[in-house]
Amino acid sequence: MKKTKFFKVVWILMVSISFVSCSNDNDSMVIEPPMESTPPKDDNDAPINSDAVGLTLILEQNFGSTSGDFGNGVVSTPDGGFIFSGIQSDENAFLMATNSELNISWEKEVGVSGIGSLENIVASEDGNFIAAGFTQTDTSGFDFDLYVIKIDAMGNIIWEQTYGVGSILDTSIDLIETSDGNIVLVGSIQPDLSEDGAGINDISVTMINEDGVLIWNNTYGGSASDVAISLIEGNDGNFLVVGTTTSADGDVSSNKGDGDVWILQIDDTGQLLNQKTFGSSGRNGGTSITALQNGNYIVTASNNNIADGDLTSNNGSDDLWIFTIDGSLNLLDQASFGGSGSEGFRSALLEAPNGNFFLTTSSNSSDTDVLENMGENDFWVLKLSPSLEILDQVSLGGTNSDFASKMVLLNADRFLIVGNSSSSDGDVGENNGSFDIWAVIIEDLP
Repeated sequence: MKKTKFFKVVWILMVSISFVSCSNDNDSMVIEPPMESTPPKDDNDAPINSDAVGLTLILEQNFGSTSGDFGNGVVSTPDGGFIFSGIQSDENAFLMATNSELNISWEKEVGVSGIGSLENIVASEDGNFIAAGFTQTDTSGFDFDLYVIKIDAMGNIIWEQTYGVGSILDTSIDLIETSDGNIVLVGSIQPDLSEDGAGINDISVTMINEDGVLIWNNTYGGSASDVAISLIEGNDGNFLVVGTTTSADGDVSSNKGDGDVWILQIDDTGQLLNQKTFGSSGRNGGTSITALQNGNYIVTASNNNIADGDLTSNNGSDDLWIFTIDGSLNLLDQASFGGSGSEGFRSALLEAPNGNFFLTTSSNSSDTDVLENMGENDFWVLKLSPSLEILDQVSLGGTNSDFASKMVLLNADRFLIVGNSSSSDGDVGENNGSFDIWAVIIEDLP
């Protein structure tokens, strides 16, 4: 398989979300030579501007090779550092750890064979870490299996496992560790079209135990395309899955336009308990769901220039759409943010202890809600009030494309964002070639 083909598929995914073998090998080789990284700014010198207030860039670092490298997931470690998951050199699933100043501690390539990616990583209650993505188990074709790996803080493999739950699409895969210690994963598959009820793409949810043993796998969808992006465990112990659907049959009750945000509620056996679509007559897609301190949930999504149906406003081509729901999937509140360009196709959100929200997406606008644009696409970082009003914002990047992926809260006022950058100017220190992994630490200064 040529690298360029996989890079093109990943690129299409990034710019538009809308449209069993087990091993205990703890001796996986650390990649040599290590990825290049620019010397990070000394955290003792932060903030860069001593007079800065509000959302301020404290530290930035890029990592990469001469080929494309993509940062998909991140988790903080007890020592103040981070473990990143993603793609190295256009095609290899990899993990990388850094200290608090974003200096590399270790890195390694993982996966079974051929092309692969790790899309997300979470901390386990036992002090270890679990990452999930996909891997090409048969290099003669373009089919992928679900791939899950458990490591310790030093990157030693505790176990790794592939699951033949259908041909995994190279889209975002999310995972959580449940309150009872199991692991639930969500992704999207290309089903066997000969099966009754199979659509173009279906949502696949898988539960495994703490040792990686398969408990169950179920698929959900209609006759068209259904793609999952994110899941959480709800307050009642059930699971909420968010994604996008163009179906209006099968498990999907209705569709308002070219594509809707689709939210599913399933129990711990995989039974579908409730589901609902949200959107307009245009194209809409869900990107994340987060449980709130007040017992409700907040969803990030994209919407495409039509304000009808569930949407009350739109600023341009594609907006960042945020809405809250209760446990019965009733729409409570909403807001759209953006300019005349495009925002919202990949977003992440955190709730601060005071009830405000920090969130990030990517933007190529420089008008309406967006105050500045550094180049083609920027990290657009927002601070919102509990009533979804913009309190502060900052655009980060250079003259080329910079795409935000995931974020992690470090304390009440500080957080890290990981994504990808092809810039080598502006806020970006350097570029090693093609796309680099780009990590930034931001603090909300008083």
